[in-house]
Amino acid sequence: MKGILKHTGLLAIITIVAGLALGLVHEITLKPIALAKEQQKQEAYQAVIADADSFDEVDFDEKEANDIAASVGKCTIDEVIEAKKGGESAGYIITVTDGEGYAGNIQFAVGIDAEGKVTGVSFLSIAESPGLGMNARDDASFTEQYTKAAEAVEQFEVVKTGASEDNQINALSGATITSKAVTGGVNAALAYFSQVLKGGAA
Repeated sequence: MKGILKHTGLLAIITIVAGLALGLVHEITLKPIALAKEQQKQEAYQAVIADADSFDEVDFDEKEANDIAASVGKCTIDEVIEAKKGGESAGYIITVTDGEGYAGNIQFAVGIDAEGKVTGVSFLSIAESPGLGMNARDDASFTEQYTKAAEAVEQFEVVKTGASEDNQINALSGATITSKAVTGGVNAALAYFSQVLKGGAA
């Protein structure tokens, strides 16, 4: 009986020490992880509106934003940022998550200038198939399709071959689902911009 109690006590002590150690490690790593995520976001903002020198978070009605996003596809609007250059507005960055990726959620930032033209798309979280869906992030020629139009495009559509119009996006080879998910997110950002932000009204 004494042996059982002794071993039980030792096990309890080991469990408590291990728990405390894990908690300490978690606290130590929490701040660096948060800083890394914030750095990633800042890099994404700079990538989609390159000439901006500051980024200000915009308060927005989450329900209204997500109602607009839902009217376009299975998307949510996570964050709205106003990009500025020399104190003047240089456009908006809308972070969206589309839930219809091949492997689940795809989160990315969409840059939109004052005229409603897409200036860039930069991924924050994507876990699609390597060599297929991941090319949405890895092959710049895919995202450049959203910025090629001379004029603002209201909504984009995915085609499998031969995109000939400004609003047409060539699907990635073997990754039509991913292509449609990204396009759905871009369209949600454009819809929100058009209905809420256009003209500088946030």
